[in-house]
Amino acid sequence: MGTFPSWLTLLAAVGAFASVFLAWRTLVANRENRHEDEVLLARLLTPRLVTSYPDDRIVVTVTLRNASHLPFHQIVIEGVTYGDTGCQQTESQRQHERAAHERMYLPAGKDFDSVWVVPDPNTPFDGQDTQVLFRYLDGNGRRWRRYTFTEPERIQPKPSSTDDKEHFNTAMRARKPDGSSVLDPRIWH
Repeated sequence: MGTFPSWLTLLAAVGAFASVFLAWRTLVANRENRHEDEVLLARLLTPRLVTSYPDDRIVVTVTLRNASHLPFHQIVIEGVTYGDTGCQQTESQRQHERAAHERMYLPAGKDFDSVWVVPDPNTPFDGQDTQVLFRYLDGNGRRWRRYTFTEPERIQPKPSSTDDKEHFNTAMRARKPDGSSVLDPRIWH
């Protein structure tokens, strides 16, 4: 049966193992909850696609709605498809969209519209599947990409490499006169 100290040692070992296991499960649960909270905010920029047929053309209007309490930033519609055909923007629509304040800052409860045209006039009007790919920055500064109604995908910034840093440092050391002073303003004239 064992002695009393042996039982205490066994009980302490089981308790230590249970404590480590519970700490590990808590860590995993916290990580999953944090990820879910991040994605939850990203899901709140929702697309709506409306297809219309003015003048025997197919026009797809993409409306992105901010259903969050925080703003979204730097919204870019990367592309729209109508069935197997990629849509295009007119030059005036592209210029308008680039200058649109809502693209850079979309407040809570507001919409951002983007208009796209099927370039081939021979494409049949048969209500084909319409898709959109867009990217954006959420209110917490995280960059996302989303394909129509799928789960948002986090875009991680490209890490800088040691070679990139060394190239930068070499260029900085090459400055004249010694890289630490301000240039004489007379040389700019």
